[in-house]
Amino acid sequence: LGDNGNSEMTYKISLRAALLLESDPERRDQVRKIVKKFYGIRSKIVHGQTPGKPYETADVECVNEGLHICTRIISKIVQNGAITDMSNLELGKTT
Repeated sequence: LGDNGNSEMTYKISLRAALLLESDPERRDQVRKIVKKFYGIRSKIVHGQTPGKPYETADVECVNEGLHICTRIISKIVQNGAITDMSNLELGKTT
């Protein structure tokens, strides 16, 4: 379903971040979209590309929002005292 190897990892990371942080479907969708773009920017940089100049302001905003989401995820893990079993979370299991 994806046209490159990164699409599955991007999907998995963005979905898991949204499920972990939000219960409201609209907020989950917002988090998922931000993480998807944030991960895309990260991938470009890691693989030697730099974000294009026309998108510079949007990229900076996305990175700031992405870093905030990362901080929230780390805080949640610390508060829970463990890393959530994401496979169960994806399936809607709470235990």
